[in-house]
Amino acid sequence: MKENKILSENIDLDTMVYQFDFSKNKGNSKFWSESEAELEEAFIKQLSSQGYQYASHIHNIDDMIENLRAQIEKLNNYKFTDNEWKRFQNEYLLREDETFVDKTEKIQKNYYYELKKDNGEYTNIFIIDKKNWTRNSFQVINQFKSKSGSDANRYDVTVLINGLPLVHIELKRRGVDLMQAFNQIARYKNESMSKDDKKIYDFVEMFVISNGTQTKYYSNTILDNAYNQIINEDDQKQKKGLNTFNFTSFWTDISNKHIEDLIDFTETFFQRKVLLNIICKYSVFNSNRKLLIMRPYQIAATEKILQKVDYAIKNPMDNMFKKKHAGGYIWHTTGSGKTLTSFKVATLLKDQPEIDKVLFVVDRRELDYQTIKEYEAFEKGAAQSNISTRKLIEQLNSNLDANKVIVTTIQKLNKLCQDKNYRENKEIFSKRTVIIFDECHRSQFGKFHKNITSKFKNAILFGFTGTPIFKDNANLGIDKQVNAGLIVNSDIPQTTEDIFGPQLHKYTIIDGIEDGNVLPFRVEYQGKFHSNEFPDKQIVSIDKDSALISPERITKISQFILENFNRLTKRTDDKSSLYDYYIQKTKGSNDEGSLVKVEIKGFNALLATKNIEMTQAYYKTLTNLQKDKGESKKLKIAIIYSYEENQGGRDYQTNFDEIDENYESIDNLNLTDKEFLRSAIDEYNKTFHTNWGIDSNRFQGYYKDVSLKMKNRELDLLIVVNMFLTGFDAKVLNTLFVDKFLSHHGLIQAFSRTNRILNDIKNFGNIVCFQNIKKQQDDALRIFGNDKDSQNIILLRPFNDYINGYTDESNHHHEGWNELIKQVLKIELTDFQSMTAQDEKKFISLFNKILKLRNILSSFEDFKKLTVISPYQFDNYKSYYIDLYQKYKKISDNETEKINKDVSFEIELLQQDDINIDYILNLIVENKDKSKQDIIDIVVKKIDSNINLKSKKSLIMDFINKQNISNEKPEVITMNFDINLREHYRNDIIELCERYKLNLQSTTRFLDTAIKFRNLSDEGLPFHELTRKTIADKYPSIRANAQNQSNVKKLKLEIFKALEEIYYKYSNDTREYY
Repeated sequence: MKENKILSENIDLDTMVYQFDFSKNKGNSKFWSESEAELEEAFIKQLSSQGYQYASHIHNIDDMIENLRAQIEKLNNYKFTDNEWKRFQNEYLLREDETFVDKTEKIQKNYYYELKKDNGEYTNIFIIDKKNWTRNSFQVINQFKSKSGSDANRYDVTVLINGLPLVHIELKRRGVDLMQAFNQIARYKNESMSKDDKKIYDFVEMFVISNGTQTKYYSNTILDNAYNQIINEDDQKQKKGLNTFNFTSFWTDISNKHIEDLIDFTETFFQRKVLLNIICKYSVFNSNRKLLIMRPYQIAATEKILQKVDYAIKNPMDNMFKKKHAGGYIWHTTGSGKTLTSFKVATLLKDQPEIDKVLFVVDRRELDYQTIKEYEAFEKGAAQSNISTRKLIEQLNSNLDANKVIVTTIQKLNKLCQDKNYRENKEIFSKRTVIIFDECHRSQFGKFHKNITSKFKNAILFGFTGTPIFKDNANLGIDKQVNAGLIVNSDIPQTTEDIFGPQLHKYTIIDGIEDGNVLPFRVEYQGKFHSNEFPDKQIVSIDKDSALISPERITKISQFILENFNRLTKRTDDKSSLYDYYIQKTKGSNDEGSLVKVEIKGFNALLATKNIEMTQAYYKTLTNLQKDKGESKKLKIAIIYSYEENQGGRDYQTNFDEIDENYESIDNLNLTDKEFLRSAIDEYNKTFHTNWGIDSNRFQGYYKDVSLKMKNRELDLLIVVNMFLTGFDAKVLNTLFVDKFLSHHGLIQAFSRTNRILNDIKNFGNIVCFQNIKKQQDDALRIFGNDKDSQNIILLRPFNDYINGYTDESNHHHEGWNELIKQVLKIELTDFQSMTAQDEKKFISLFNKILKLRNILSSFEDFKKLTVISPYQFDNYKSYYIDLYQKYKKISDNETEKINKDVSFEIELLQQDDINIDYILNLIVENKDKSKQDIIDIVVKKIDSNINLKSKKSLIMDFINKQNISNEKPEVITMNFDINLREHYRNDIIELCERYKLNLQSTTRFLDTAIKFRNLSDEGLPFHELTRKTIADKYPSIRANAQNQSNVKKLKLEIFKALEEIYYKYSNDTREYY
């Protein structure tokens, strides 16, 4: 009773509030009529009332360093001598050679330093106390003035913990787009935060942005991805999706209700203990040296599990480790980051001496590999995997700390419990163990679970699932088994609650979509299932199983896939990139190679089929339909399958999900299926220069390599039966073609392969169905959406709603394409010459809506048929939109006006129809017989309406004016352009070197490398070496003269700006526009 009372009460957790009372602060919100300065003042007063000291005397770096010393001395109860303080800064705290990543590592891992005192003795100096939060000092400052940058910046509000700036807050007045605060912090980062003398703002772990009404938080890694790039071990660079604003987070209570108003947010998030927990306890500094700050639902789930385990430890008389259902389950939607949550749970439990072992159990070997890979990414050596049951036993017997967290498969664990050679190992089964299961809802799990719990008598079990089994969908599975003549074992638990106990926390697909953590789906049915619903779709639907595999049907669907692939995956013919992504090259069957940089545009797809026979039919047909295409035009297609218990497939699913497909059991395939797979893998080997096969080890290597190439979009289309439909995460996957029966959690799992967030271009997952699963879809969304309006949130609306507009359930009208285009066509092009600032803002807002809606509509087949606005007209308006963007960007950079604070642009959405140099050259060739002025007019219009060519306009115009194009062959025009380009490039470098007395060879090498890897940086050794002689010659006594130090910074900035101008002129990097 005591346990039930404590754990069932709706009490606040250590970090999360159970249910926030939104009514209590309604009357206190005075921010509506307040200026940004007044909002700032009210925020600081609220922090002061919560125990923060307002350090009003700190306005610059000297003030901050003086305060830092006092706070570190207070924390450590130690008084530095001046020499000791200087050494502490130079050797540890504020080393000149360190970046924000190094400082993040100090806070997260290396938070104390063994200082050699003046008397020769050593003492540990801490910069933060993670065990006793009350020993840390919390201060708040505002209007801190930076020294560096083209103009000194003033930062709104900063929270100091022990004198270090660990949280920075940027405020905007109500009504201003929150993106403006995000962009302003990114600009500060670019201009001054990492460039001040001490670079002390590199200690900021987390940023908070608010306009009073909405408030969000994010880590310093998210900020760095916004404008800069992260260096990996090979000193190459990675640029993420440009709109990293998508990865900022709302704060919530345990029920996932947003706490957005600044007053409410401050009351909860900025409680001193909560803030320190988020920074220290619920952050992960991973092996790639990136800081991941957990989202509130991840923290809530972690705390609920820790609460259960903590109670069991502190109340041994209740025998919680021996009770059935002492644990519980976490329902977090697929794609919401369950692996990070489970990792944090495991590592926090690892630190508890009362727990002997933590087991993380997956349901098949490929997820074992994937989980260990992800755990290793979070922290090297955090968990151990095992290739055999014997190895698992060794790890369970081991008392080494390194073997405390173990990742294994349920098959190995079941074998341990059942095999007579293992099951008498009483010491293993008596250890106090926490077992965490991940998505174990397949056909054998109920039986396996019973075997495991009968042996592990001293364990608490927890389950993580994105699609729990309830009585409704469990009974549906049972009914279908009974109707099929199967015997149902009533002793095997049927629901998730039967297996694990009560639901501890819930975060549904609706929560994920509303938070922007996963994407909604756009489902289209290709088939004449209901003529009144799908009147225009002509692909034949035949109900009989024998006809589903007919060559005519497979050919028609294959033609549809090939004809619509670019539309659905947002591919284009040109090669300019939306974002950069690392690709890992495998060096051997079990080895991962180095990270390299490539350009990609658009996404890729899965095709899920009914059975192996259908998989083979599609592969043969698609391959044959592409045989006459050039290699660059062919889709790269692969297949993968393994032995199924019922190779004929079946059109129902059990209460524990799909038919198992075990990729270790390739030997059980019949000879025909083996040979077909061998042949397909041979073709794969030819395409990717690999050496995989169908023997056990090489097939496992093939599986891993296919997984890798799907994640990095080297593969265009992967055809599967069941594999890859659960547990596979690839952000570049946006389309699932379905030619099989799916239902319940299997349907949601399969659909969810497409809905990982990446950038603004990927704003939903495409589902294209060739069989009628509409009823199953509706049932699944009803069950797992857990909301009566789930369909309207999880699925995109019909095409006509986006074209003609619609009114939603809240009686809010959403303008359609036709309405928006009519509005923009009312603006004459001559109007732009005399527009007021207010008119410009209205046009920008209108065109933003048009770009966002066009991005949705572009995936609908019927959109290309619309003629409301011609491409020529659209380019005209786009040209003026880009001009206004550059105008307001310049204002923002100079901060000479405030109007830009209310203006935001959807520049990334322009990227999907970039026109590159190759396109322009083709345009010149196509029109070479026209007059030179006509060619110039055509080309200029294209350049002006495409943002990435703005910096190259002078080069292109110079080439057209110099060349006698009409008399030249296409290949000669291209060759001459290349010669002209190289000549201009060299002349620009020579002029730069003469102006700043730089070495020509070194400068050329510096820029060649930057252009090759699409990264230009003024940080690190290459830029220092390039400018060292110039600096030394002009300012030989830098350290002795403070004015010289300032002049050196200005000169370095001037040189870098000149390099930057050449770089953007000749590279494909588009970041100068962001």
